[in-house]
Amino acid sequence: MYDDFILEIARRYPAGSLLDVACNNGYFPVRAELAGMRRCAGIDLGRHYRYAVRFLNDVVGTKVKFMHGRYDPRARSITPPAATADFLSPSPIVSPQCGCGGCQPPCGHRVPSMAPLTTAWPSPSG
Repeated sequence: MYDDFILEIARRYPAGSLLDVACNNGYFPVRAELAGMRRCAGIDLGRHYRYAVRFLNDVVGTKVKFMHGRYDPRARSITPPAATADFLSPSPIVSPQCGCGGCQPPCGHRVPSMAPLTTAWPSPSG
């Protein structure tokens, strides 16, 4: 199920970027990059997830970035600020009803009011 969802996102945003908020071990951004997306990243409160993301990058040859931080749904902001992405993670935390009329979050549609999340991409976590 998750693979199908990520593959559909990659099909809709070929060579696009993905930011996964609350990324846990980084599976979504790693899978998205393997499916042809670029500049994929994940952000999570758990600093220890950087090791899982680094491990997946090493094993499958991706360059997914991990950032320690959090999303504030009230302020609709990420701390630390992250780069603009073509697609934000399919998490219901980040993706409000898109207004397409026929779906519930996560629907896979870009929510225009969520973009842009600005600033430069961070360097890879050590």
